[in-house]
Amino acid sequence: MFGMELDGIEIAGAGLSIVASDEVLEALSRIGRTEDIRFSPDQRRLVLAGYVKNVCLILNLEVDRSAARPVIRIHDHVEIRSKSLNLPHGLDFIGERRLVVANRRGHLSLFTLPDSWPESRVLDLAGVSPENQVFMAGVSPENQVFKALAKPVRNARAAQ
Repeated sequence: MFGMELDGIEIAGAGLSIVASDEVLEALSRIGRTEDIRFSPDQRRLVLAGYVKNVCLILNLEVDRSAARPVIRIHDHVEIRSKSLNLPHGLDFIGERRLVVANRRGHLSLFTLPDSWPESRVLDLAGVSPENQVFMAGVSPENQVFKALAKPVRNARAAQ
């Protein structure tokens, strides 16, 4: 099931092993340069921003602590594609199923993730169109996701 073991990685002095399938390794090689990574709140997913390819890659993880040193198994993945991803370089989860991505072109994209991945392991998501970009997204005190939609400001200095 798992094609390659990336062994002997040291993190803060603690040795661990990372095991990933050939499909996961291929997906990692496709996304190219990354600008940011983030764990989901439950620590079972890791998302990477594929800066040049305008994609995000989500890896499903499990940590096995039964051996002498921990083993991180990357057992599944999905690539997120969207026209609203334009040089993604910052991202975070809002809960377990929402992902917000900052783009170098000055807008945020907010995605709701499905419960399961398609067989192709590629999600084409609409995100936010350039005419209706998210200027602000967050979580209210009652843990309700909110977003304010507005036309983008083309010249931030002129708007001040």
